[in-house]
Amino acid sequence: MDNLSNQYVTGYFNSDSIEVGGQTIYSIGTNTLNDYDAFVAKFDSSGSLKWIKQIGQVGGSYAELLAL
Repeated sequence: MDNLSNQYVTGYFNSDSIEVGGQTIYSIGTNTLNDYDAFVAKFDSSGSLKWIKQIGQVGGSYAELLAL
């Protein structure tokens, strides 16, 4: 959480798509065993999604920690 009470979330997924804050992002890779895509999302103080950034390539992309 930042000084304006915005919240940031990061994670990764291994499926065709995932919904985050009402927005769907789609896999960049092939969804095979170790082919993950990562994302970082920002929510405002009321919980509304402000933006989402997907990070992916063929092969694994992981996000587990976030520093502000």
